[in-house]
Amino acid sequence: MAKLKIKSLSILERNEFLNYFYNTDYKRYFDVSYYKKVRDYLDGNTVRFWDSLYSEFNNHDITSYLIGNGDSYINRSEDGFLNRDKYYLTKNNLENIDIKYLCSDVFDVLEKLPSDIKFNAAFLSNIFDWMNLDAAVKYPLFIKRDLDKYLYNDALVAVHSSVNGATSNALSIIFEDKIEYDDHNKVIVYKKAK
Repeated sequence: MAKLKIKSLSILERNEFLNYFYNTDYKRYFDVSYYKKVRDYLDGNTVRFWDSLYSEFNNHDITSYLIGNGDSYINRSEDGFLNRDKYYLTKNNLENIDIKYLCSDVFDVLEKLPSDIKFNAAFLSNIFDWMNLDAAVKYPLFIKRDLDKYLYNDALVAVHSSVNGATSNALSIIFEDKIEYDDHNKVIVYKKAK
């Protein structure tokens, strides 16, 4: 997903990029016509992954069942890609960014990061849905205490839950400082305190 978004940001026009990944009415969200414009610029593994998805599912199925996550909410915010200046700043900075992918247990990933790195946003997907009870109990403290050191003031953190509303409600209670709870997407977004 990250590789697809990065190449799409480089190649597609702004309106195409927004339609492809963040279309608020979902009519062209993950439309294959946008994928075809980017496909030849992707590495082989990424092409095989997305080709197999598009051969098995239409864009609505990909959107509904495979993709939903908190970055859609954050990137629709005033600090996200709907902000024209932020969009072009991100697009122009892509050439200067060295992206590193880390494969790690969520509780160990911070040990692999440089101590001086900071983030404006964290998208934690639906990891919570798949944790055993011991890990699930540690997760909120990990985010609020350990991850907090790597976040700028006012950084947004999105926690997605795809299992059911009860899981999302439990998370929203745990994160009392939540700023948004979208029942459709089951996304809790909260802001780091200053």
